[in-house]
Amino acid sequence: MKMRIFFVFTLIIVAAFFAGCGLELTPATTTTLPTTTTIDFNLYTVDADSPVGQYTSIKVDSNNKAHISYYDVKNGRLKYARGNASGWETFTVDNSGVNGKYTSLAFNASQLPRISYYDESNGHLKYASYDSSAWQTFTVDNSSTVGQYTSLAIGGDNKAYISYYDLPNTNLKFATGEGNSWSIYVAESPNTVGQYSSLALDNNNKAHISFYDSTFSTLRYVTGESNNWNSYLIDNRGFVGKFSSLAIDHNKIVHISYYDETNGDLKYASGESDSWTSATLDSAGIVGQYSALALDSNGKVHISYYDSNNNRLKYATNRSGTWQTYVVDSSGITGEYTSIALNSQNKVYISYYNETAGTLKCAIEK
Repeated sequence: MKMRIFFVFTLIIVAAFFAGCGLELTPATTTTLPTTTTIDFNLYTVDADSPVGQYTSIKVDSNNKAHISYYDVKNGRLKYARGNASGWETFTVDNSGVNGKYTSLAFNASQLPRISYYDESNGHLKYASYDSSAWQTFTVDNSSTVGQYTSLAIGGDNKAYISYYDLPNTNLKFATGEGNSWSIYVAESPNTVGQYSSLALDNNNKAHISFYDSTFSTLRYVTGESNNWNSYLIDNRGFVGKFSSLAIDHNKIVHISYYDETNGDLKYASGESDSWTSATLDSAGIVGQYSALALDSNGKVHISYYDSNNNRLKYATNRSGTWQTYVVDSSGITGEYTSIALNSQNKVYISYYNETAGTLKCAIEK
């Protein structure tokens, strides 16, 4: 009886604390019980110039060729790879100082790759574009220590849209433009916000961004453009919101995967504006770091993530109608820095880092 009274009293104190901070406790989340099994993937070593392959970002073109941006740890450079089962090519994109962390890759209308990334030497946000024959690099924001946690999308206007973290001001920032012409805005400023940002655009080029609020250890979301933004609390049940990854479907429903640090679980939220539901997808050990989310042509959800208990790459999806989780690669310490994409046949491609070998790898569903 004493323990029960103490527990109730503790809940009252916690609720009072959040109320005083202007935060509402979100509705209780549901916990799914997925089936963990294996799935057939072909596993490829893309770049073996060890150590190489952190901060990956992947997209797949109409010819089923993967395009991956990533960080060359050994040389402190931004690199890019393209290929498939027929073979892989790797390129150095930017070798001007130490740069290439926090990469995010997207295609323009001609399926030419663009990459946002962090210039660590100068503390700037940078952007690289490929014109079929060569890469060009540009400084987007030259303020001090900005450009970590970048996320890139290309709009219907063929302009780049980038969310990123402003460390000195602890803000979530947003840039749009191309080449040497950029407009920069603050998307969210109260508290320490903007880490683990993930951005997607709807059909009207309106931005949707998930991010971590480290002041309150919560998952938040903003939507808007230029200087007009609406901000929403998605989940504040424990320490949640790191490693967020966002996609938006054809009905403008937003889907977010993220890490529940309190319980060591993979979580998933979906909704719009101030109406959201969330669920725990995998609670087997400490799982859910480095989560990456993509939607297939049917609106089904696909998530890659790291199982740090077993040092392996895992994958979760609801494409069968219920959630299932799969082990993709368990060779050594592998599965950090994941990114996920699908081809036109809804086959899954996952880029990731193998820490044991220090290599960039790619898993392609058979």
